[in-house]
Amino acid sequence: MRFSNLQQWLFWLDTQRVICSAPQSFEQMRTIVQRLNLASPHYSVITVTGTNGKGSCVALLKSIYMAAGYQVGTFTSPHLFRFNERICFQDQCIDDVLLCEFFEIIDLARGDITLSYFHFSFLAALLWFQSLQLDVVILEVGIGGRYDPTNIIDADLSIITSIDLDHCERLGYTREAIALEKAGIFRPHRPAICGDRHPPQALLDYTRRMDIPFYYCGKDFDDMILMVIEKLSHKLPVNKEHIQTGMKQPALPWRCQLVEKEGVKYLLDVAHNPAAVRRLAEKIRDLAVSGRVFAVCGMCKDKDLVQNMSPLVDRVDGWFVATLNNARGASSKELGDILTQLQGKNIHCYDRANTAFRSARDQLQKGDLLVVFGSFFMVSDIHF
Repeated sequence: MRFSNLQQWLFWLDTQRVICSAPQSFEQMRTIVQRLNLASPHYSVITVTGTNGKGSCVALLKSIYMAAGYQVGTFTSPHLFRFNERICFQDQCIDDVLLCEFFEIIDLARGDITLSYFHFSFLAALLWFQSLQLDVVILEVGIGGRYDPTNIIDADLSIITSIDLDHCERLGYTREAIALEKAGIFRPHRPAICGDRHPPQALLDYTRRMDIPFYYCGKDFDDMILMVIEKLSHKLPVNKEHIQTGMKQPALPWRCQLVEKEGVKYLLDVAHNPAAVRRLAEKIRDLAVSGRVFAVCGMCKDKDLVQNMSPLVDRVDGWFVATLNNARGASSKELGDILTQLQGKNIHCYDRANTAFRSARDQLQKGDLLVVFGSFFMVSDIHF
């Protein structure tokens, strides 16, 4: 075995960089899937893409299908605290020993093909799912859709939760271009559900041309999750009681999560693109805070940092920005300079997210609100 424990594997995987084009990488990934005999799963597959809302959609569907008695596997990314969160069976995350075994199998099967951290993750998920007696697997797309590794597996039903600008350098700089990249997960004659109330015309034209049964929010339904359940009811029947039970599952952590301690409110959110930050700004307005509003933030440098900060500038009384402990992280100086350009108030820069969080927390008084937002990479560094 190349490595004896999971941390060694993950450290090594973090250094793997695929240098070929996205289409070539996708075809190489398909080769590995075929070598491992993973291309034709024995379970139903739901694939979920979208700019925002993917994780919540996966969690709700999982909860409802579990309430109905089905055996459910999920693959999600990124993780908040532990890598193992990405691969789950029911409410159980995969354990370290199995992950190491699967990584070794993948390493041997790949030959001279270079696979990324995400590739290894997804292949390990498929290996575990193959060994289990599953009814349905819900796959969360990493980026886009067309060339994402998850798209190698044909979905019985595909979902686009929302369409907005993010990862533009890879997906395109318009909603039309991004929508078509995401629509790459669709399959002819299989239902596709879209939670966006105004899907681009290019997407509507594409689904008609490819003979894809396409349903979108505001026209064909009002609740995306219920539409998914209905369209798969011939394979996975679910009754009203199962839906009601499943809908009661707790909200995912760090998705506009509001916590109150000793008269102070904390709003925690992994908002890291303009659409998500705009929604976060609306949530802050709805809270009608009586005191001051502080913000702790860490972002990746490949994001639109100006658009990610500007919705909150007028509402935040003090900024505590941090350099992420990750190669993709923007420096606190970069974030501070942008906030200065945007005329942000009381800007403080830190080398670590947790240092920024502690400093902001020390300023709080009753009635204040501390907003902690930004990259998933920031979350694991903050000790609440």
